Amino acid sequence: MADAAKTVEVQLLGRTYRVACEDNEREALMQAVAYLDGKMNEIRRAGKVMGAERIAVMAALNVAHELLSVRLGAGFDVGQAKRRLSAIESRLDEAIAKQEKLFYRSSHLRCAIEIFLPLAQNFAVPCCVRQGSIFPNR
Repeated sequence: MADAAKTVEVQLLGRTYRVACEDNEREALMQAVAYLDGKMNEIRRAGKVMGAERIAVMAALNVAHELLSVRLGAGFDVGQAKRRLSAIESRLDEAIAKQEKLFYRSSHLRCAIEIFLPLAQNFAVPCCVRQGSIFPNR
């Protein structure tokens, strides 16, 4: 572990263990501890396995089986879900970029109209049509 690792105390089946863990990984470690402790307590309550070491081995086998089931497609594939979410995120980013370009262009057009419309009104010369020609009104 890196120099930033600290020792964290965790409890599994009522026993305290000290584990080295970096600060930014502490929350994930605590979630893993809670999950594993739950699995170990399920095995203990079933009463078929005795001894903390045997319970830990059975829990490890169950968790490994769950992980492999997910990776092999019998369950939810986290990797595939992450790839799909990433692809969706990329498509959203592209769509947003196009919208931003349109918004940028329309906001510039709006600004140009707001600036030039009053100027054009100042330069407009009222005219009338006389015998097919345009003469300024007097």
